[in-house]
Amino acid sequence: MAVLVISLLLLLPATIYFMSPLSFSKYSNVVGRERKARGRRRGGVPNSDDNNRNSKKERAPEEVDDISSNENLQQYIHRTNFPPLEPRIVMLTDNNHTYRFPVETSSFPLSEPGSWELRSRYIELRKGNPKQQRSKDPLSEDCEPINPLWQLAYYPNCNQIHEASGGWQQLYQMPTREAAGESNKVGLSKEAIEPEDHHREQIRLINEGGFRHVWMIRDAHDGITKRVMKTLRSLKKGQKEFDLRNHERHRRDAVAFEELQSSPLVVDLYASCSNTALFDYADRGDLLGIFGDDSDETEKRPEVLELSKLNIMQIAYNVSMSVHDAHHFDAQGRATMAHTDIKTDQFIYQDGYYKLSDFNRARFLTWNIKTNKECGFVVGKNGGEYRSPEEYEYKKETEKVDVYSLGNVLYFLLVQEEVWEDFSHNEVYDLVKAGQRPKTPDKIYKSDGVFERHMIRAMESAWIHVPEERPSAMEVANIIKEGIDIIISEGIKEK
Repeated sequence: MAVLVISLLLLLPATIYFMSPLSFSKYSNVVGRERKARGRRRGGVPNSDDNNRNSKKERAPEEVDDISSNENLQQYIHRTNFPPLEPRIVMLTDNNHTYRFPVETSSFPLSEPGSWELRSRYIELRKGNPKQQRSKDPLSEDCEPINPLWQLAYYPNCNQIHEASGGWQQLYQMPTREAAGESNKVGLSKEAIEPEDHHREQIRLINEGGFRHVWMIRDAHDGITKRVMKTLRSLKKGQKEFDLRNHERHRRDAVAFEELQSSPLVVDLYASCSNTALFDYADRGDLLGIFGDDSDETEKRPEVLELSKLNIMQIAYNVSMSVHDAHHFDAQGRATMAHTDIKTDQFIYQDGYYKLSDFNRARFLTWNIKTNKECGFVVGKNGGEYRSPEEYEYKKETEKVDVYSLGNVLYFLLVQEEVWEDFSHNEVYDLVKAGQRPKTPDKIYKSDGVFERHMIRAMESAWIHVPEERPSAMEVANIIKEGIDIIISEGIKEK
């Protein structure tokens, strides 16, 4: 009897709680929802007594919305066409497309009428606007990614982007005419437009590329350190919409920077999230401004230096090794990526080096498992004056397109002017395809100086017309290194 009394006393608090109005209300809600759900699944109707009881009861303050009121969720739960092996997916949509991204690898075929699978595991469900997308480069069945573990991957860290950018959009209000793209200056306050007078500025639009705006922002943790944030072009003039091509190009951009983080000659990436990314800030500008110009402001610019020929050769070696690092050779000596947009303004000065940036045109290379050779790739649009003959001819490309473009950068360092300055783009295309190259002034070309001879050797080797005969970026760098060693060892004074 004593044991029975003790047991009843132990159960009494639980019994009192269960019979309290609050606990009974929660319990009845759960039971009611389950009965309603069973009724719908059987095709019947829920018990009317349940309806009356639930309609009369008062809702508890902390009670959450009834799950049965969410029609979309109910349709999802009770759908009849749920494939047994359907993988979990993330949906990406815009005005013209819908995409599915599998969260984990699945053997279940995601086949849709007229759909095509991308190498990045994206699946497009609808093709709408041909200007905003095109099919991926055609790959034979024998071509596979050289390193699929990172070439097909993407690891966005959006939280860091939100931490860095939280509230910065509201720091300066853009006037309507500026947001509409009616002025060359972004509609920021005077503090942002004249940073030399306002060192406490928090944000400034400092540049813009073909796809993204480039902003200076302050580090979220100390409020002092400058960072660069790139966002999809959002001002009305030149605005870019989200689509698969832009998302994919910036996935490759982020993955490339992550893979190359060990190189001191490639810009550091801090975070990325779809089309947005966070980078180091470069106070000294890019390689294009290294020699200055004829303006009075040239001597005030920090990137304009008094350079000896030895200094220029060291910079040439620096950029050549940057290109080599970008090709990211694997343990078997195979290049795994190509930058495809090497030019002078892609090298920005940080920490004593000119570092390579902007990989949103990069291609991740594939390998033919039957022929044991690189497969090559195709790029749909190859404009500008820095490209190789095979690019202008729209033939299969390899990482050797970067080596040819490196030759144009070396020409700039040697001659101190850009290639093909007095020619139209169409003239450049025809001349390069015909085997012509930018003319080197006779004074430089006929010189016997160590600087001139080695720079010309390196440049002309990079300009070899046939890609298979063109040297690697490392071989070009070694030619320049020979000249540097001679100048240092012999104490040659070259100005």
